[in-house]
Amino acid sequence: MANTAPSGRSGPADPATTKVAQPYFIDQRKGEVNELRQLLRNINVERDPKRKRDIIKKVIAYMTLGIDVSRLFTEMILAIETKDLVVKKMVYLYLCNYAHQKPDMAIMAINTLLRDCSNEDPMVRGLALRSLSSLRLPDVVDYVMEPLKRSLSDAAGYVRQAAVVGVLKLHRLAPGALAAQGGFVEALYGLLRDPEPQVVTNCLCVLNEMLGAGAGLARNRAVVLHLLRRLGDFDEWGLAQILSLVAGYAPADDAERFGLMNLLDPVLRTANAGVALAAVRCFLALTEGAADLRPQVYERVRAPLLTLAAGAGPELAWCLLRHVGALVDKAPGVFDADYRLFYTRYDEPAPVKQVKIGLLAKVANAATMGEIAAELGEHVADVDARLARRALRAIGRIAERLP
Repeated sequence: MANTAPSGRSGPADPATTKVAQPYFIDQRKGEVNELRQLLRNINVERDPKRKRDIIKKVIAYMTLGIDVSRLFTEMILAIETKDLVVKKMVYLYLCNYAHQKPDMAIMAINTLLRDCSNEDPMVRGLALRSLSSLRLPDVVDYVMEPLKRSLSDAAGYVRQAAVVGVLKLHRLAPGALAAQGGFVEALYGLLRDPEPQVVTNCLCVLNEMLGAGAGLARNRAVVLHLLRRLGDFDEWGLAQILSLVAGYAPADDAERFGLMNLLDPVLRTANAGVALAAVRCFLALTEGAADLRPQVYERVRAPLLTLAAGAGPELAWCLLRHVGALVDKAPGVFDADYRLFYTRYDEPAPVKQVKIGLLAKVANAATMGEIAAELGEHVADVDARLARRALRAIGRIAERLP
C-alpha cells in the first residue's frame, strides 16, 4: 500500500500552482484623493451645501499640507458655480494654486470669473478680480485688462484694493502689455487721493515698484500735503509708505519745510519703531540743505529714540541703538547727557552690550569720562572675551579723544 501523508500535514507546495502573496504598497493619500473625487461627483453631495462645503474644505486642507490634489481640478472647476461665498473663495484659492499646472483647463473658469467681476456683491467682485489677476497665465492677460481698469473706479473700497494689487500682478506677468494698454499709471496716481487708506497704501507700493526702474514715483507738493494731513487714517504699514514718499520730497523754502515738519511731529510719538525711524529719516531729509536747523532736529528726535530703545526687545533695541550711534557720529554732544541709558544690564545679550559699550565711548566728555571709564572697567574682566576686548578699546578711545 502506498504511504499517504498525514491529514494534519501538507507536502511541499507546487510553485506552479501556488499563488505567492506579493508585497504591495497602497498610497493612502492617493486613495483619499480618489475618495474626494467620488464625493464631489456624487449627486447627493451636490444637493447638500453643508456637506459639499466640508468636502471642499478638506481638499483645501490637503492642498495646504502639500498633498497634490491637482487631479480634482475638473471637479473643483465645476464647483465654482455657487452662491456660497465660502465655497467660492476656497475654489478660487484652489484655482490660483493649480492654474499653472493645468492652463488649458483653467481657461474653463474664465467666463465665471469675468461674470463674477460684475456681480452686485462687492465681496464677490473683489474676490473674482483678485483670483483672475492671480492666475499667472499669459493667455489670460487680455481677459484681465478690461475688468481691471473698470474696477479701479469701483464704488467699493475692497474692489479698488484688489484692482490696485491686480495692476502690479499684471505688470509682473506682462509689463509690455500693460504699458501698451495705457492709463493704469495715471489711474493709480489719481487713487492717491482715495478716501480708503488701504487703497492709498496699495497705490504707493505698486507705483514704487512699477516706476522704480525709471524716474520713480513723482512727488509733488499737493500730494505730499494731502497724505500728511491724513496720517491719522493710516496703519503702521501705510505710515511707513507715506514717510518713504515724504523723505524723497524737496521743500521749496523754509516755510514749507517747517510746515511739513509740524505735520510730521506727531508721528515721532508712535509706539512703532519702524514708523518712528522713518519719521526721523524724513526730518533729516527735509533739513538736508538747512544746516542751522539740524541741531534742533537732533534734539527733537533724541527723546523718542531713547524711549523706544529702553522699552524694546533685544533685537529691536540693537537696531535702535545702532541708529542712535549714527546720529551721535553726525551730532556729537546731543546724547552726552543720556550716557547712563547706555549702561549695560546683566540680562542683555552680548550684541546689545557691545553696541552700548561703543556708544559710551562716543558720548563720554570731560565731565563724565571718569564715571564711564569706571563702568567700562567692570567689563574688562568679563567672561566674554570679545566683550572684554570691546571695553578695553572703548577706554582707549576715551583716553585718546579726551585730554
